[in-house]
Amino acid sequence: MAIKFEYYKAPDTSGEESDRYYARAVTTRTITTDQMAGYIQEASSLTIGDIKSVLVALSDEIAFHLGESERVHLEGIGYFQATLKCDKEIDPEKTRARSVWFKSVKFRADQQLKNKLKYVQTVRSTVKRHSAPLTNEEVDQRVADFFQKEKILTRRQLEGLCHLTQSTASRQIKRLKEEGKIKNIGLRTQPIYVATNKLKSEDAAS
Repeated sequence: MAIKFEYYKAPDTSGEESDRYYARAVTTRTITTDQMAGYIQEASSLTIGDIKSVLVALSDEIAFHLGESERVHLEGIGYFQATLKCDKEIDPEKTRARSVWFKSVKFRADQQLKNKLKYVQTVRSTVKRHSAPLTNEEVDQRVADFFQKEKILTRRQLEGLCHLTQSTASRQIKRLKEEGKIKNIGLRTQPIYVATNKLKSEDAAS
């Protein structure tokens, strides 16, 4: 058992990459409910069907109690707690509940779980997932070229278009929005971006 890792350049305060590197765990695959149930079944006398039913019921119960403003603690696993977000400019005396909404679920691992991984080995990953060394101007050009053929852009598409990691693609999306070159026409949690006239005009000028 070993956790694979790779070295990545750390972004500086301006959002650009610096010369400082940090190690980050590389995810090789995602374990599904069916697979997890199979692994548990091999180590117990329970059936896969029973295990899957318990996992589904557990998910439902966690969601219910988080929705009741409660924190859930699964001993040996960790704590689950709902987090919220709100509009940037609010007045506590006047802001209504509809201006505050669910953001995500915060998880804090139990010490028992962390102790089980305390002495796990680490190995350098053979999969290279560094972002391509593109300038902002090169990213803009690729995005502009993309919109000549397509109408909408997602963060995942930008990752593939510019060979970026998820975090770098998110920073580029944020920059493009702040510069007024793209805008979100989707939901807050499921953004879909379209080009603005500013991006189109800069592309035409180049």
